Amino acid sequence: MNLNTYGSSRTRSLMLFSLSLLITLSASVNASAFYLGPLEIQVVDVNDSQLPTYHHQGQYYVMGRQNQRYQLRVTNHSSARYELVMTVDGRDVINGSSGTSQNRGYVVDPHQSFSVEGFRKSSSAVAAFRFTHPGDSYASRMGTRENTGVLGFAVFAERGVYPRPRPHRRSHSHRYGGNLDAYEDRSLLNAPTPSSAESSVRRSRRSSSRSTSKGHTSRHRKSELGTRYGETVHSAIEETEFRRASSQPTQRLVVQYDSEKGLLKRGVIKRHRSYRAQAFPHDSRFAPPPPHD
Repeated sequence: MNLNTYGSSRTRSLMLFSLSLLITLSASVNASAFYLGPLEIQVVDVNDSQLPTYHHQGQYYVMGRQNQRYQLRVTNHSSARYELVMTVDGRDVINGSSGTSQNRGYVVDPHQSFSVEGFRKSSSAVAAFRFTHPGDSYASRMGTRENTGVLGFAVFAERGVYPRPRPHRRSHSHRYGGNLDAYEDRSLLNAPTPSSAESSVRRSRRSSSRSTSKGHTSRHRKSELGTRYGETVHSAIEETEFRRASSQPTQRLVVQYDSEKGLLKRGVIKRHRSYRAQAFPHDSRFAPPPPHD
């Protein structure tokens, strides 16, 4: 893998290639994507089928099942680049540390999409995301079980680029803030492979500046699912350049996930009673003729 070199005043970020096309938003009420401005985010299985998604009391939820493998799929519908910092169970998907928006993130190119398949193990592989019980989760094994059951996303615009994205019904808008000169990121570009030649993602290393703002928190009950540090999946990366326009994310998104049983307990979904056909609904001595047409 050939890595580009840049000046020492800039930090690094990584770019991940995956073979993917733009995603068409499902019309189903409980299979909708999430939006951060022009970025469309979906939680999908290994067959690219979106997991059931719900909105309840101002919070977004995804339903998973034990041992199911999933991916975080991102599509950029704009002509600008964005950097996206992501966490699973409060752990950064790139370096595995306790999540902060000041960590490096993946960068998605204009009109491109990519899938994050797991926690990054190296420049060429990730540990697959798999739903498991909370005690077996990566967060629990790293000492932070209290954060299981939540996905976090923080998006940064690129310095010098001021896109005007179309408003989306599910977007969470935040104003731009911070010093425009605060960030200069150097990144790694993913080397294209036969299975990953059409779209790109990049990640950027944290800046020396630290954010004091806290992310969104959930007051709902504990999830019955966590995410395992799963099997090794190939995922190559290289270096690229990205400069954040602000020290703070322009937008953030928090998505809770749980099992069907857990979502029932939370009141997010309701079990509908099914009618059982009766062999003797009303005992009768004789069979009367049917009504005339």
